[in-house]
Amino acid sequence: MLEANKKIFGSISQQFPKLETFVFFDGSIRHTQVCQPNGALRDKCLLTNYSQYMHKFRSTCSEAISSCFYNNEEFPCCDEFLPIDTYHGPCFGFNSLVSGKYTSREDLPFKITRDSNFGYGNLSIELYHDGFIVYGLSQDSVPTKESSSEFVLLDSRTSSGIVAKTAYKAFLSVKETFTDEAARLMKIANRGCRFYDENNLQHAKLYSTSACVNECLVEAQREICNCTYHILPHNDQVKDCDFEGLLCTIDNKKVKEKTTSCSCTSSCSDVEVVNIGFTKTPIHSSQFRNDKSQFQLVVLLVCLWVQVCSQWSRLFIIFSCVRLATNT
Repeated sequence: MLEANKKIFGSISQQFPKLETFVFFDGSIRHTQVCQPNGALRDKCLLTNYSQYMHKFRSTCSEAISSCFYNNEEFPCCDEFLPIDTYHGPCFGFNSLVSGKYTSREDLPFKITRDSNFGYGNLSIELYHDGFIVYGLSQDSVPTKESSSEFVLLDSRTSSGIVAKTAYKAFLSVKETFTDEAARLMKIANRGCRFYDENNLQHAKLYSTSACVNECLVEAQREICNCTYHILPHNDQVKDCDFEGLLCTIDNKKVKEKTTSCSCTSSCSDVEVVNIGFTKTPIHSSQFRNDKSQFQLVVLLVCLWVQVCSQWSRLFIIFSCVRLATNT
């Protein structure tokens, strides 16, 4: 990313909104004055085509994830960590309905089962580099701006950072609430929730409260600024913001008012994820399954609701939002 930044901006790159700002856009831009109309360096600024840069410089699954095991059984990482559009842009979803590979919860291949050796669930992955966010969410949910702090299991952007040659163990508990299938006979307004296949959204393949929240932001930005963040899930009817469009959306009171007043129906099935915490242990290179790995992450499901958990057959979803790009 640093090399690409220098190629585009040259020696003055530190004074510009960096390429990384747009590739991993988070709703803010620094040093905007020089790129605005009549700005001193506008002719050297990136003013459009941010989606193109995002897809070019972000890591693919195979560039990010090196090894994957569930309950000590290996599986091909990129067959199951599939591309998903989120508030952070392209991420990889594990055991997810959102990817489109699986059409129902019953089809999801990784189940929660009681095991004397692995508890209720043990997902182990190795990563080639840092620059990632890992979420624990329901099978039909996606990360939103609001979920960034609530459902993050591990985030290498935090002040404490992520240390190479380290094994991280994240502990979480989950509790599922769901509406009986018989409720489908009732009108949505009467039962007060939507099943994931009762989708009324324009910019998502299936319904979830989180997808609705992201769509509210897209529609508010389109109405006020005639565009939306290039990182957000949206169809071809909504155009990506250029530089002026992004400036319009940032800290726009009218956009905030629109999103605040937006009403999203609850999902008929939801998973409450409690992030208990994580431990970290230095490990030697020889302990990695892949000799090029830099980090090991193990997600352990610790069931606090034993009687409920013992009846489950579905697994939480893990999102690995890889933020560090390649230098190509």
